[in-house]
Amino acid sequence: MDQQPVETTLYSLKTTPPQPEQRRDDERHLTLLRVGGLLIDGRRELCLIRNISAGGMMIRAYSEIPEGTRLSVELRQGEPVSGIARWTRGENVGVEFDEQIDVIGLISAPDQGPRPRKPRIEVNCLAWVRQDGKIHCTQALNVSEGV
Repeated sequence: MDQQPVETTLYSLKTTPPQPEQRRDDERHLTLLRVGGLLIDGRRELCLIRNISAGGMMIRAYSEIPEGTRLSVELRQGEPVSGIARWTRGENVGVEFDEQIDVIGLISAPDQGPRPRKPRIEVNCLAWVRQDGKIHCTQALNVSEGV
């Protein structure tokens, strides 16, 4: 069986934000990235966290984010991190945090109590749910990658 390494969200203890990726000619692999909730001018959407450090992060955004834009990224529900877009390269955006974050605390599971929920994005649309071979129409209020 031919196994290939999987690239994941990179975490760093550096105090500086991540820099733009360098173009490489080597083979590309499937990327498994952490999802975040992006808040810009009162609008919420999902983004992918490509890498993160104490001073900033590189995200993959699904809408255009000009340099200098103020934004927040929610990595866990109710725990937004604010910053400013310092650079953009295609869909990738470099975000410098307003204040440094605790990267170890971010990636560690809490010792006590329930695990924090993943970010939710509010929606208002019809959804179809299949249960035991029956299809039900319902109203979707929010979506998340987890439960």
